[in-house]
Amino acid sequence: MKKLRNFPKKRKYAFPKFDLKMKISLLLILTVFFQLQAETGYAQKAKITVNMTNASILEVMNEIESVSEFKFFYSSQELDLSRKVSINAKKQRIDNVLRELFSNGVAIYKVIEKQIVLTPTGTSTRVIQPVKQSKPTQQPDQAQVSGTVSDSNGTPLPGANIVEKGTTNGVVTDFDGNFSISIADANATLVVSYIGFEKKEVAVNGQTSINVSLQESTSGLDEVVVIGYGTQAKSDLTGALVSLDDEQINSINAPRVEERLKAQTPGVQISSTSNHPGGTVQIRIRGSNSIQGDNNPLIVIDGLIGGDLTFINPNDIASLEVLKDASATAIYGSRGANGVIIVTTKKGRKGKPTVNLNIYGGVQNVNKKIDLLNANEWTSILNQNPNSINLDGPIAADTDWQDEIFQTAPIQNYQLSVSGGTENTNYLFSLNYFDQEGVIKNADFNRATIRLNLEQKLGKKIRIGNNLSFSRTVNNLVKMNEGFGNDGGPVTFAALISSPAYPVFDESINTFTYNPFEPIAENPVRLVNQRDDVRSTNYLFGNLYGELDIVKGLTYKLNFGYILRDFLQQRYDSRELVGVQDIGFANVNSRNQTDYLLEHTLNYSNTFNEVHNLNVLAGFTTQAIENKGLSTSASGFSSDELGFNGIQLATNLGPAFTFFDRRTLASFLGRINYSYGGKYLLSASFRADGASVFAKNNKWAYFPSASVGWRISQEEFLKDSKTISNLKLRGSYGVTGSQAIQPYQSLAAFQSGVAINFGEEVALNGSIPSRIANNDLKWETTTSYNVGLDLGLFNQRIDFTAEYYYKKTEDLLFDKELPKYTGFSSQVQNIGSMRNEGFEFALNTVNVNSDTFRWNTNFNIFFNENEVLDLGGDENLILSSGSVFSEISESGILTPGEPLGSFYGFVFDGIYQNQAEVDAINDPRGAPGRVKFKDVNGDGAIDSEDRTVIGNAQPDFIWGLTNNLSYKNIDLDFTLQGVQGNEVFWTTEFQLSRVGRESNSLASIRNFWNGEGTSNTVQGLGEGPGDMSSRYIHDGSYIRLQNLSLGFNFPRTLLDRLKIQAAKVYVSGQNLFTITNYPGYDPEVNSRGGNDNLSNQNILLGYDHGGFPGVKIYNIGLNLTF
Repeated sequence: MKKLRNFPKKRKYAFPKFDLKMKISLLLILTVFFQLQAETGYAQKAKITVNMTNASILEVMNEIESVSEFKFFYSSQELDLSRKVSINAKKQRIDNVLRELFSNGVAIYKVIEKQIVLTPTGTSTRVIQPVKQSKPTQQPDQAQVSGTVSDSNGTPLPGANIVEKGTTNGVVTDFDGNFSISIADANATLVVSYIGFEKKEVAVNGQTSINVSLQESTSGLDEVVVIGYGTQAKSDLTGALVSLDDEQINSINAPRVEERLKAQTPGVQISSTSNHPGGTVQIRIRGSNSIQGDNNPLIVIDGLIGGDLTFINPNDIASLEVLKDASATAIYGSRGANGVIIVTTKKGRKGKPTVNLNIYGGVQNVNKKIDLLNANEWTSILNQNPNSINLDGPIAADTDWQDEIFQTAPIQNYQLSVSGGTENTNYLFSLNYFDQEGVIKNADFNRATIRLNLEQKLGKKIRIGNNLSFSRTVNNLVKMNEGFGNDGGPVTFAALISSPAYPVFDESINTFTYNPFEPIAENPVRLVNQRDDVRSTNYLFGNLYGELDIVKGLTYKLNFGYILRDFLQQRYDSRELVGVQDIGFANVNSRNQTDYLLEHTLNYSNTFNEVHNLNVLAGFTTQAIENKGLSTSASGFSSDELGFNGIQLATNLGPAFTFFDRRTLASFLGRINYSYGGKYLLSASFRADGASVFAKNNKWAYFPSASVGWRISQEEFLKDSKTISNLKLRGSYGVTGSQAIQPYQSLAAFQSGVAINFGEEVALNGSIPSRIANNDLKWETTTSYNVGLDLGLFNQRIDFTAEYYYKKTEDLLFDKELPKYTGFSSQVQNIGSMRNEGFEFALNTVNVNSDTFRWNTNFNIFFNENEVLDLGGDENLILSSGSVFSEISESGILTPGEPLGSFYGFVFDGIYQNQAEVDAINDPRGAPGRVKFKDVNGDGAIDSEDRTVIGNAQPDFIWGLTNNLSYKNIDLDFTLQGVQGNEVFWTTEFQLSRVGRESNSLASIRNFWNGEGTSNTVQGLGEGPGDMSSRYIHDGSYIRLQNLSLGFNFPRTLLDRLKIQAAKVYVSGQNLFTITNYPGYDPEVNSRGGNDNLSNQNILLGYDHGGFPGVKIYNIGLNLTF
């Protein structure tokens, strides 16, 4: 076999117990060491959390002393510390907290190790009056100014500081963001500040009412991001991570969380396996690592491992982090190889109850229709084929079957949340209802979600809380991506191939018309209306946790998680459907999954001698997952009246199948993060996992990682640079794993219920060996290297990140074929290896940042190259497409040197024009007007040896461009996504390329070959479209307007009259246009991505097997905050 494409071979990288008493001794020594060290020094950059509203400076100082080791030194006679302030600092460095606390010039501070010395500013100190106090008596030259302070979305900022520039005169905003200040000069300048936002100066110019909108700080270096089992300052990160906040996530009203991540997360490929409401979404982080295992990333929601993004309300999300390299994911060990997505949901915070209402609704339309023959064209070409039926009479109808099954479909979402808190209790309660009908009739999906997040302080050292949610989804499915022949095939496939020359409904028999030209083909409208497939899921997801501060800096956390998933499928095929005519068919399938997680972690954080910042994590976790279910089917119904609810009335009851499996996992984990002076960074982690699913010889595996970073911008030669605000080099190495198999695969098994013949009698209670044991079965391991560069310019107005990574997965788990003499067909073994290698680039810019106009841009692009390196000696594994048509059933190949998702077949070379062309090559099927293939191996003959790799479904690169613009009260956001270099196998095209047959065809076959020179793309009348070839492989590249949103924020003057904190109305659209050369419905298609067979998901990529069409969505929405 000759291959058209070969990836260049890459260089290969090679890299090379304590007893119980020693472990205990070491733990005690380390504990004493850390305690002793904590007494000898304290960091100038210690992290402080203070949340106080309308409190005096003295009260804030007392709180800082109570939560830290800092002590204030000052003269109470020289300083007025009664000024009221509001401050909300979470894990901020002490200098940031002090800067905000004394921003009005009450005092000058100096931090000396644990001591904070306050001295007067040298000017008379004036008490800053809180808003709710009575106004001071104005002097004749004074002016009174009032107004509000809000963020860029119009949300009030309570506790913001407003100071008359050059004085110590100032006030703070109340809970609604309102302020009122007396100033000495009507032309003074007000300085407005709030932690996490950029300070703003506003000229009064004689105004008495001023509304101020603050923008979030562009620096972002002090931003705290969530990592595995903890948090870390963004400036201290040494791994590859992408972080999105709730504003970025909820700027797009896509139905699913995953779809909102598209174009915003470099290195992450997100594709819809089906546009069907509730359809599956496939996520790949830096490529696929496994052939037989799950390649989707691990989902962690509020610290609970094993979440499902299908059931989460997007509006409940506060932040989302994508961990990409091994230094970030190795802490999750055997489940970190595919990357990790960490979701943190919103929490309440101290203050009055806040009510948020978010409502949107809209319509959906099909992106495009396929151009087919109409009834007259189809009849004319059919009548020209002497081997087909001849239609002499009048045409009964001219039916556009696509129009008959498509519709304009509504979509709606309702979100309500209430949050707030007191000094010791925070709460958030939310309700959500989402309902989406499909653009194909009778397809729909709805989800109802309720959430309760609570946090409670029990004294100063103990905190408890819970994150609890319950979701119920109901999905009505129409047939997609599977089944042909008597099963009716996918609905879109049936609509495309059905003859347009017969009507939808037969009034004479009061039912849908049967296809008179192909009796075994299904009427598409009947298939939509007379086949029920209802799938409902109840999903309970929550955790309870407690935290104890043992000593300063040392915290113990206990986390218990529980997941319950109840799934029920109820299907009924009407007796009028062709495939089950006069008998009907029903199937009921139920599954129950429970997941228990218990985690114990210790976290120690401290700073020594002001420059040594240390964070240590140690933990032990256990997890158990149980699955059980029941499935039964029946046929032989006398009536459709009861549907699947009458399964007991069927005459042919199928066998009932039950199943049960259980897997357990025990883990030890640890991590050390160290920073020297904020310049030199080190992180190392280790995890040991023991899993029940593996053989007795390999129950445990070990996953280490290490990473380093150098913040060059903190060096003396760059520290004061006005241009370079951040420059950091990063590097990491680590090993992660994948379990990749179902329970019991390492054990021998027997199959029961086997038919045994006793003469003419047959018994079904026999048992035979069905699986051979493998006592050495072990984990798949992925070794990963990452090098990164972070560059910030002009105070992070320009923020650039570049990454290079290399991943190699070894000991791939695969169902390897066995010699026939063994008596077994296959055995799960560790064979072969695979690599992923690529580059990622991200550029964030603040283009304009003025008082009235702001414009931010985010651009990212990533390149990934995948290659199968070894299959344990096997080569050229030919893959089946699952198509009923034998000519295209062998369509893929799995072979070393090529990536996953490779298509395999002949190279289409046009149409034989004359007999001379036929005679020039040995092609047994060659004839003028027939399909011609290329002689790839040059032996003068067309045979199976000419089949080769004819394309690949994996893209060369993916990019995204997001722009956020705001002008006064108007904001505009749009996102473009591009995918380049992927190819798609449109299986339906095989049938649609037939000329003069009983099924319908593409409109392009009008110009079929009818003699030499008439066509070199469409075969002659009545000739077949040919075997699997590049003719059906198409460029799937596209550029898509992923999202467009235009919003209006109501002015503060109106909101004050209505007693509303914030209000916004907006219109938005998703998938508004797509630029592509792909001839099918949607280039973003992956019909096998939702297949229950994980191996098919991983290797049968880029198949369009009767998929759901692409959808445009138009919405109008309203956001209110009370």
